[in-house]
Amino acid sequence: MIQISRYAIATLLMMGSCTSSMATDYYVRVSGNDKNSGTSAKSAFATIDYAISKCVSNSDRVYVGAGKYSANVVRSMPKSQRLQILGDLKGKHTGDAGRPILTGKPNAWSMTLYNGLDVSISGVQFEGESGGNYYGLRLTALSGGLTLSDCWFNNLYMAADLYSNGGLSNVDSSQFSKIQHIGLYVRACELKIQTSQLNDCRYAVYGHDLTKFSIKKSDFKSDGINSTLAVYMNNTAVEIEAAKVIIEGNGADDSSSTGESVIVTRRMNRAAAPYVVWMR
Repeated sequence: MIQISRYAIATLLMMGSCTSSMATDYYVRVSGNDKNSGTSAKSAFATIDYAISKCVSNSDRVYVGAGKYSANVVRSMPKSQRLQILGDLKGKHTGDAGRPILTGKPNAWSMTLYNGLDVSISGVQFEGESGGNYYGLRLTALSGGLTLSDCWFNNLYMAADLYSNGGLSNVDSSQFSKIQHIGLYVRACELKIQTSQLNDCRYAVYGHDLTKFSIKKSDFKSDGINSTLAVYMNNTAVEIEAAKVIIEGNGADDSSSTGESVIVTRRMNRAAAPYVVWMR
């Protein structure tokens, strides 16, 4: 009779647990098929929705090749999940170099993720179309945080909605343009924006009840007509360093000239009264 020690049994159980939680890389291409395995460029999925639905381990990654994709992602993530969604800008992973463009349905978010640990998205563009209100990215109830890096949001009604995320929401080297309503709508979390551009957004950054809000070396550009606010923060500690507000075109009023540039640097402790940077 073969005897197996308790130590050996424990080791086998640990190995099984590690195997089940190992991270997986998934691939999405416009030439893909959701019937594929999705685990290589040659067997890529066709939709981001399906790729994200397959992500169940703690550190899965989704590489997305260049092209236009219809997106209607609604995903409740496992509590311990760290998810990365990576636009394959150089084609190193998928063979399709360039920026993936995600467009959802009218009056719906292209991507909604909630309940995970943290999410990192880079090199992805969220794009609207004419003839409806299009929404970009919605992230709620992440116990960790969010990183948006080199992401573009264009021609949308609302670009990003960040709510009740436990850690830092970091927006870096990203662009928001032609946003009809709100660029970044943020509540009950910490937000940091750096080296980003927010152009022609009616309300570029709108938030309240943040633990802290900071913005560094970022530009707000307005035509002076359709854009109203660069920053609106209520009940929030504010730190602004070298943010540039540019008003150009026919919207410049009598006290400003076309192409006027104002550098804003300000620190303010949490206060009940709103802190506002106007763009008009």
